[in-house]
Formats: sequence, structure tokens, C-alpha cells
Amino acid sequence: MSRIAREKGLAPSFTFGAETPGSDSVPGRIAFTLTVAGQQDKILEFMKAMESSRYFTRIQGVDIVSQGGNTLDYQGLITGEIFFRSK
Repeated sequence: MSRIAREKGLAPSFTFGAETPGSDSVPGRIAFTLTVAGQQDKILEFMKAMESSRYFTRIQGVDIVSQGGNTLDYQGLITGEIFFRSK
């Protein structure tokens, strides 16, 4: 995800949370918080690329906030889960 963000010209910061192991019939999952900073259109492009990436993710929350005053930059805060198989 960090690579995709950098390709879109964004500055990423990735934090992982609690990991829930999976079983033979249920995938494991790990919570994440991703912050990206840059132009709003680039943040939206990143989210589209994230949806079509090879990683199966569930986005739980998105917050896009202007960095204020005389700038076109925004900060996007994306929370969710990444799913994985242990075997």
C-alpha cells in the first residue's frame, strides 16, 4: 500500500493494529491505519488503486481533511483490515 501511495505522489504512514489469526475456513485479519498526505484527487486515485490491488482489504473508515489556508493539500486517514491466509 505504501508503494501505491508513493506512486500516486502521496506521503504515506502505515500503522498495524491487532492481528486475528485465521483457521482453515476463515482468513486471518490485521487492522491498519493509513495516513496519506497530498492533493485530494491523488488521495481518491490511491483509494481506487487500493481497491483493485492484489490485497483483499476492507475499508472501515475514511476521513479527508484540508491542510488549511493557502494549500491544496489534504490528509486522508483510512482505517480498515487486511485479510490473509496462514497457510
